[in-house]
Amino acid sequence: MSAADAVPERALPGALAADPANGLPGRAPVDPARPDARPGRPERPGRRRDQYIDGLRALALVRVMTYHTFGWVWLPVAFPSMGVMFALGGSLVAASLSASPGQARVLRRRIRRLLPPLWLYGAVVVIAMAARAGGHGWTVTPTAGTPLTWRSALYWLVPLADPPGSAWGYDLVLPLWYIRTYLWLLLLSPFALWLFRRYPLPLLAVPALALVATGQGMIDTSTPTGDSVQHLAIFGVCWMLGFAHHDGRIIGLPRARTVAAALLLMAAGLTFAITHQQPDSGWDIDNIDVANAGYSAGAVLLLLRLYPRRTVLDRLPRLSKLVAAMNSRAMTIYLWGNLCIWAATPVLESNPWSLGLETPGPGGQIAQFTVAWLLLLVVVLAAGWVEDVAAGRPPRINPWPRAADRPARRVAEPRRRPVALWAVAAAAVAALGTGVVLTPRATAEDAGNEQPLPVAGPVTPGPSAPSLTRYPLHRDVLATVFWIGAIARPDAGEDGQSLSSAWDARWAQHYGGCDGLGTPGARCTSDVERRQAPDWFPTATLPRENPYYLGLPYNDLISSKSTDRRAIPWSGDPGFSARLHDRSVSFLKNRWVAVSGPSGTCYGQLEDSGPGPLDPGYVLGTVLPAASYGINLSPALYRCVGLRAEAGSGTVAWRFVDAPRPGPWARIITTRQVS
Repeated sequence: MSAADAVPERALPGALAADPANGLPGRAPVDPARPDARPGRPERPGRRRDQYIDGLRALALVRVMTYHTFGWVWLPVAFPSMGVMFALGGSLVAASLSASPGQARVLRRRIRRLLPPLWLYGAVVVIAMAARAGGHGWTVTPTAGTPLTWRSALYWLVPLADPPGSAWGYDLVLPLWYIRTYLWLLLLSPFALWLFRRYPLPLLAVPALALVATGQGMIDTSTPTGDSVQHLAIFGVCWMLGFAHHDGRIIGLPRARTVAAALLLMAAGLTFAITHQQPDSGWDIDNIDVANAGYSAGAVLLLLRLYPRRTVLDRLPRLSKLVAAMNSRAMTIYLWGNLCIWAATPVLESNPWSLGLETPGPGGQIAQFTVAWLLLLVVVLAAGWVEDVAAGRPPRINPWPRAADRPARRVAEPRRRPVALWAVAAAAVAALGTGVVLTPRATAEDAGNEQPLPVAGPVTPGPSAPSLTRYPLHRDVLATVFWIGAIARPDAGEDGQSLSSAWDARWAQHYGGCDGLGTPGARCTSDVERRQAPDWFPTATLPRENPYYLGLPYNDLISSKSTDRRAIPWSGDPGFSARLHDRSVSFLKNRWVAVSGPSGTCYGQLEDSGPGPLDPGYVLGTVLPAASYGINLSPALYRCVGLRAEAGSGTVAWRFVDAPRPGPWARIITTRQVS
């Protein structure tokens, strides 16, 4: 949410437009040649907030937090928050451009309101990612994370492309695509608004054509430019519907036909999602571009056409003030929301009074959601004042509207504002500089140029990579779930715990704690039922190593005739043959394994020995496993292949592979050897 949208500079004309069905007075349409001439618009002594617009924006913020906590795929259908936010942004930018004769001045003011909250957020998260707990620093893998260099760091100051983030801090930079897309739409708005007022229908077709181009591969969306074009194509129509709302074009349309057209668009988008489901997220429209674009455009058209004369906020002054406070801190809430959701779990586990609330199922998620909002309240009080400074208002710690508040008249504020803005910018620059300095030079270069460790294999097959099918496929293997940090059977010694592994004495510590709920040891319980698509990552831990791990009953470092490493199929491959007698390196640890279940094939890294006794004939050959269970799967891998959480076990097929296909399993790759 842009801070530029938090306080409208004038009431939106959609609220005053002609609506015969509601008996509102009519007015002449806008003259395209003179967009600032607004016939029929009543004079008002000062600005007032638009309760309907404020309510939609506050609801969008709540929906974003709810979706990121619970992951319900129906939430984007119930309320497509991102499309709504872009529509509201387009309407308010159109209002600013129509009210001011200087378009450059409008852009300058809007950009100035957008960037300082991002700078403050970047000053915190860049340092956190560069000085990551555990001493790994700025992590980059070939599929996740972007190297932090002086050049890429500039995107934290002016986000024309997504600002760089580490693989460890992926969720912390995830929301920034919206800021980048908003900035591009803002920069394009002066020309786009001029075109829209003259050729509305042809211009509305442009995003659809761009969406076809990205969907057909004519535009490479893996590049920063292609990714920006992709998001502009998805939400460009919503932005221009905001233009139409400001100009009074939507409210004057025939109600029945407009509502029918909106519902038809929404039905088409939902149908496309259901018939083009993604393997990792199903019919979630947020992950299906065409469905997202169509459904969001229809919902925006519906919401803006049904613009009410009065809202429930007019009758509930306390709720109205809460909504106004949220709007004045919209950028802060949006930027810091993911961080607060992540931090909620450590807070719950920090004392015995709240530890019991961190449980699997809806109860634990509700507790996390509640604590996340409490943390966000602290952030709003501590950092929200930046939005006041950026907007030229006197900074306030408490954003709650006061009874004596009146529309601000900026007289002396512009003289004081640059001092605070420069201070925030200086803090961001200092943080970026510190991050670049703290980042090892090896990770500040293209990660693809680094030679991968032979024990992990390449992430994607190279021209010289062996065939992915050269290893035998093990069918109908009974799998069970295990998780790092747990003590499953206290009476079984080493075999009944996951605090250490066959190759890592401090496995839980290196991973980042319990790969479930609680702390490593007896309190580490499963969160397998709470895992959500698309990535199935842990809900209560920020992993430092790959959460897609597994165990097979073989250990190549035990001194035994059954552990002759020459029997390992890849022992003669480059990088392995020279280390045949090097007992400090395992040929199995970190090896990629493809596991197939009811939902398809996912990939994980071999990180432990078990279940059962050593069984080389099964693991390296083609015989059936000697024990009942033949493979242990991590919660992420277990849920990814489609095994039922409540069952605790299921049947899968698996084989070794030299490389995985792209997916969430390659976001964080474990490279630590025997420790």
